[in-house]
Amino acid sequence: MIYEGQPVSTPSCGSNEVEHNTTHIANGQYVWTRMKCEFSSVLGWNKTDESSDTQFGKLHVFSENPGEYEMKIIYKGHLVRSFKFSVNAEGKIVDNGIAANNKLGNNRVIVPVQVLGDSDGPWDRNAWKTDAFYGNPLTGFTAGP
Repeated sequence: MIYEGQPVSTPSCGSNEVEHNTTHIANGQYVWTRMKCEFSSVLGWNKTDESSDTQFGKLHVFSENPGEYEMKIIYKGHLVRSFKFSVNAEGKIVDNGIAANNKLGNNRVIVPVQVLGDSDGPWDRNAWKTDAFYGNPLTGFTAGP
């Protein structure tokens, strides 16, 4: 959101929530990580009687806007990642079947992420077949383009 010409509630991805180094080398190679990102201007649902309008603008409430979404990640001014997901009328991200097929439990989902550009250097586009999830293949997963 922008308030008086300045960004507020800027989305952010903090430090790695979990990092798995046993099957990947960090020197110029991918290290599989799970990141925790916060979007303070986005809510899954608003079950209060309060408006989703704030002094900085209107919050985006998924339950009021179900459908298809695309997330694009910009790093150092360049588009580096893109992925798509769906949100249902309850405001929850819909499992595309990968989490259920792999018995992940709770409310996690896995989405294919498209790696864009060459800022990460060379990488093995077929590594997901054996190492996609902490060194394990994922049933029902198909890599993005």
